[in-house]
Amino acid sequence: ESLLGRGGMASVFAAEHPQHGPRVALKVLHPEEARKPQGIARFLREAATLANLAQPGIVRVLEWSRYEDSAFFAMELLQGVTLREWARNLGGPVPVREARLLGRRLAQILGAVHAKDIVHRDLKPENVLLTPYGEPQLADHLEAGMEALGLSPEDEEDALLLGVEVAVGLISLERVVDGSVGAGTSLVALGRPGAGT
Repeated sequence: ESLLGRGGMASVFAAEHPQHGPRVALKVLHPEEARKPQGIARFLREAATLANLAQPGIVRVLEWSRYEDSAFFAMELLQGVTLREWARNLGGPVPVREARLLGRRLAQILGAVHAKDIVHRDLKPENVLLTPYGEPQLADHLEAGMEALGLSPEDEEDALLLGVEVAVGLISLERVVDGSVGAGTSLVALGRPGAGT
């Protein structure tokens, strides 16, 4: 139907789905990514990882599949604005009380994710959606950010080439020093000064 966003690996569209309600967010792998070795497998692994989380604060994956020479997955289509949009719309600094509440809730969500040996490798204000009730949801519509810990060197290299976590100021010390990925990768991004502005 309509394009919601385009990232390095995939584009996301608002779409109709006959089984999962009137509208879903459909993430479709770019053709050039589908042609890469392991491109489709990595994309579908991301979908399965997200689907297995199945917890409050994470956008739900409803279905995923290979289709012809590409792949897709359908997610719930949430209403709201990104954390970045919300902060800009305030027209000034984020009130301390609201910043604390949001930070605490995001830390709880990340803690539950980390407890399942999963790390969000692309945590930034654009990937946090605030519902009309002010509840944060970790969204990953634009980049392959959710991966199980313990990726192969090939996966790590591809992730860096895609710029998944190479935005200045969002890289954890462990990633810079020895290339490892762990819970600190997400927590550094959560606590980065100015991340919500």
